[in-house]
This record gives sequence, structure tokens and C-alpha cells, in this order.
Amino acid sequence: MARVNDNSMQELNGVLSTVKATTEYPAAMDKQFTFYMKSSDGTYEKFELAIKTSGGDCRNQLKTTFQNFFEVTGISSTPFQWDAEYFPPVTLPSHTENDHDQ
Repeated sequence: MARVNDNSMQELNGVLSTVKATTEYPAAMDKQFTFYMKSSDGTYEKFELAIKTSGGDCRNQLKTTFQNFFEVTGISSTPFQWDAEYFPPVTLPSHTENDHDQ
């Protein structure tokens, strides 16, 4: 179980690094991450975190996904908020006046 958690966390950190380090929207993805968490009675419960993005502005979709996951797992019921370093302003192609004439 620890190996599954470690592998899922590493892959999830890769996804989060993408939305943190780029000025472009993350690529479309459909990923499932498995985590095992210990319950109050000492047993382990399996949870799946499914992340789907379309390649566009997905910050609200991911926010909802994380919020739901945190609530279901009992991690937190506090509303999820992105830190300012995530989803930096997107750089859009620049257009000049000449672009409109062509």
C-alpha cells in the first residue's frame, strides 16, 4: 500500500508541477490515482482520485475534484483554494494590427 501511495503521489505531484510551472493550460488528461488511507479503526480504505482536464482552463474543475476528494477521504471539509503560484497568467498569442490586415 505504501508503494501505491508513493507512486500515486509522485504522479500527482507531476500534474501539480505542470499547472505551477507553465504559463500555458495543462494538456488534456484523464488520470486515476489510488491512495490507501488508514481509518479510525485501524483498517485501510482505498480511495480513487480521478483527474480529467480538457486542455483548457481547468482550475475550477480541478478545484472541485480536490475539494470532493478531501471531503470523501476526511482530509478536510475546508473549501479548497489554489495558492497564488498555481495557474499563473496564461500567455496568449499576441496580435498586431498587421495580423488583422492579412
